[in-house]
Amino acid sequence: MQRVDEEIEKAERMEKKQSKRINRIEVDSPSTSRYYQLPKGLPIDLYDPAWFNTRPYGKKTFLADAFNFAFLLDASQCISGIQHQDERLRDCNFTKKYWEQYTFSYNLSHEIAKDDEDSDSNNDEAKISNEISESNDNNIEEILEIQNFEEQEFDPPWMEIQKWHTNMT
Repeated sequence: MQRVDEEIEKAERMEKKQSKRINRIEVDSPSTSRYYQLPKGLPIDLYDPAWFNTRPYGKKTFLADAFNFAFLLDASQCISGIQHQDERLRDCNFTKKYWEQYTFSYNLSHEIAKDDEDSDSNNDEAKISNEISESNDNNIEEILEIQNFEEQEFDPPWMEIQKWHTNMT
């Protein structure tokens, strides 16, 4: 972090801006962290790919937001005092632009599997709706029977149990 601070200060001096940064006080013996759990939902590029790929499936989905990135590919452009043109992009456009370049080293099979399941369920729903529309044209009588069945009143399960209990006694 100190090196990043130095680079930012150096970039600000190059642009002849007055530095408004507060100097950090260095601690001789840092205290141990009170946080024992990993944060969840952080952008995926904050994690080392080798470490992230060794995590179990459940942790991967919990830890990282695979569809957001925090930094540009060249980190030196982030810390320079000059704003890069891609920093102005919206998150979704930034993700679309750099998706392949960011994610090639991460094992995102869990995210791809989710997308495949969603598309399969959408395809299944489309097939079912097509079958229903075809059957509706041919079987109007069946539709009327289904509607009559839905209009019937049924007792809730607890009432059925109560009736059964009174009949037994």
